[in-house]
Amino acid sequence: MSFSPAQIRSALTLKGFEEKNGSNHDKFFYHTIEDGKKTAVFTILSRGSSYKDYGDSLLGKMSKMLRISRPQLNNLISCSMNRQEYEQELIQKKLIYNNR
Repeated sequence: MSFSPAQIRSALTLKGFEEKNGSNHDKFFYHTIEDGKKTAVFTILSRGSSYKDYGDSLLGKMSKMLRISRPQLNNLISCSMNRQEYEQELIQKKLIYNNR
């Protein structure tokens, strides 16, 4: 399964990620909790023209950066995993804390 950079960007922003410019060809996406504080979870999305679609290799690397399994990443991007479910996964792994 592959996804376009636009699909990934859209899904990440819906799941609480903020986009920041990185180097010449990269955009960083930092996960934030509801009060706007950054967490330790982030990923990189290339702006280079050679990345028309992200295939298994790049998506595998992205899933490790996002601290979820590859099937969970598919669910995150296809929006069958919502922000609350993603954050619950991070809470269970003690990567973020539930302050609610």
